[in-house]
Amino acid sequence: MSQKTPKQTSERLLKLLYKTASTELAPKNPIVTRYLYERDAEEHASSSTSVLDDLRANQWRQKPIESVLEDIPETADTKEKSCILKFNCPNSFLDFSDFYNIYPINRERKYFLSDDLRRGIQLKTVKARSSSNLLFLGSYYLVFPNYKHACVYWMETVGKQLNGYDLKLKFVRPSKEIIEQMSSPFLDPDINSKLSGMSGGSPLSDIKRKSIFEVSPAKHALIDKIIHTDNTRPTDYATLDVDPAYEDLCNFLDLKERVSSVLVRNLPFGLSKHALPKLLWDYDFAPLPSLSSCFTTIHNDPTNQLHLTLIRFANKDNAVRFVRNFHGRRWESVQSGKEKKLHEPLLCEIID
Repeated sequence: MSQKTPKQTSERLLKLLYKTASTELAPKNPIVTRYLYERDAEEHASSSTSVLDDLRANQWRQKPIESVLEDIPETADTKEKSCILKFNCPNSFLDFSDFYNIYPINRERKYFLSDDLRRGIQLKTVKARSSSNLLFLGSYYLVFPNYKHACVYWMETVGKQLNGYDLKLKFVRPSKEIIEQMSSPFLDPDINSKLSGMSGGSPLSDIKRKSIFEVSPAKHALIDKIIHTDNTRPTDYATLDVDPAYEDLCNFLDLKERVSSVLVRNLPFGLSKHALPKLLWDYDFAPLPSLSSCFTTIHNDPTNQLHLTLIRFANKDNAVRFVRNFHGRRWESVQSGKEKKLHEPLLCEIID
């Protein structure tokens, strides 16, 4: 049976609690008071939310976004001014949600963001891939609308980890080598017709990496335009709201095509491109002029046992369902006389 606390003990505990609380709150009172007066003076203050909601979200402690330009340290990783961050990581299973969710929630942020960015800062993520075969190169690129947002993301996530890897981000300028790792002519819907007319229909193994973008004049022109825009950017680049090359970068990334495209490794050699869509009759493919345009052979080398095929689906749902059904499984032969099966199982990944 519990006993009542003696009066002297209760008074002593209350005094101790008051002394501790008053010491912690004293430095905050002027800040909170100023914040309340500023909110009271705003003419267009929203009536749908309470001032206490903003106080609880710690907005009164957050710095203006412009102050990040002075706060970001000068290191080897931050010496370049760019809207692109690079993350070296051998794990190829990270995606956009990982980078989006690691950004802190509002009450834990250091910098104040406008209402349209309250749920999180805007960014686009792509895996660095070889433009000649779409294989993962062990790094990720994060593209932001401007340099300030990239700095805020860097400051808010410094010291964190993703799947056990330190999130060590580096600012990089859009050089030719870096841009070519962000996309590939193989993502073009009409790549099959372009490849058939290149060098008299030469096999893909003869196409060198340095010439692969010559197949796509549009992408080749975008690369030159992005580099030129970056080299001629204005002196007030750090304070711009939109990076001059941001729109061209977004167009170059082919984000819509990526999420619905699957790279398949270890399909049997000799499998007809006409038989494959019949076997996948319960999937919806991209609305291209011909069904065969949805299947692109990227690499076909029986000697080295390497077979890479790109399949374009109608949407992300079909692509995800294909990966779940076939990744890690062995292909069941249906044309035993023509197919030359590989000993390895199918490896499927969405080109994100």
